[in-house]
Amino acid sequence: MEITNGSTYSSSFSGKAGLLEETRQVLFQLAAGHSLDEVRAMVVEQNILSKQSRYTRQGVWDAIRRRLIGIGKEARIFRLARIVTSSDYTLQAKNLILFYELCRSQQLLADLTTDCLFSLYTSGRSSIDKVDILNWLQQVSDRHPEITTWSPQTQVKIASNYLSMVRDFGLLSGTQQKRFMQVYVPLPTFLYLLYDLHDQGLSTRAILDSSIFHILLIDHEDLIMLLGDATRAGYITFRQSGDICDILFHYSSLDEVIQHVGIGREVSQS
Repeated sequence: MEITNGSTYSSSFSGKAGLLEETRQVLFQLAAGHSLDEVRAMVVEQNILSKQSRYTRQGVWDAIRRRLIGIGKEARIFRLARIVTSSDYTLQAKNLILFYELCRSQQLLADLTTDCLFSLYTSGRSSIDKVDILNWLQQVSDRHPEITTWSPQTQVKIASNYLSMVRDFGLLSGTQQKRFMQVYVPLPTFLYLLYDLHDQGLSTRAILDSSIFHILLIDHEDLIMLLGDATRAGYITFRQSGDICDILFHYSSLDEVIQHVGIGREVSQS
């Protein structure tokens, strides 16, 4: 569903950062045909993620499961698993699709990215730090009073983990100072977002105005360029005449686009 900015924020990712590689390993097992319960046993009991203590293994599993369950129906989770483990997508394409899905599953992560991160990026800032995140949390606390119940230590941990997570997914770089990356959004990733909005029944105008694209730091100029790329590749037809725009979708659904042979192969595989 479209991100609505209406859900209660959770401080859950104050405890665990990106867990990118761990999430990929879990998705690999799901793509291999295992159920969520079976993968839990692999993580907690068999220690496939090579964590030292059972307590840590359980914590990592709880964090990953919470994120996956937030994505929605099991069919969507397993579709994501197939994409993340597919050779038809570059590593960057996979990571950005996974980040998009994680934003959909966590309102705070989505709003931090589409409001705070994107706003700083488009304002011309070259870097972002914990103070920026903490200031943003303070600014939105009137709309989200749950923030005021979090301790200062929790808020600092959220800010630190958020910046590490966004760096891991390729939107930032650096260790001490986080700098904005010039993000190249692969066409398969863009099509995933575009057709996901189409599946929700959004009009052309609603799609063009959607904050969903801000998750990947796509501004309006970038969006128009990507729509042109998708048109030339034959996945849509985008027409623009003055203020009038129209998108003709050549496939009926996101699933149909994913099944299309060759998607993602216009760049080298990973």
